[in-house]
Amino acid sequence: MLLMQPILSEGENGAIEAVIGAVLERINRTDGTVCHEEVIGDYATYLNFKDNVTSTEPRCDYKMVDTDYLLPIAMQNYFADTETG
Repeated sequence: MLLMQPILSEGENGAIEAVIGAVLERINRTDGTVCHEEVIGDYATYLNFKDNVTSTEPRCDYKMVDTDYLLPIAMQNYFADTETG
């Protein structure tokens, strides 16, 4: 998001707030880690079958810790350092 910020729309219903909102929805509520990427489609079906999970919810990959550090920087950059935020 930081690299694309100059061309993304700001403000209510803007692309930047949609990105931040989507990330916040996928935070692991148990330990606060940030979802690096969703596991969807056939691979998610395979993992759910393998782990005996009957849910159709997407799974998240929380192994990449760099995402945990980038979210606060992106939020500070948008909400504190821009006129819109």
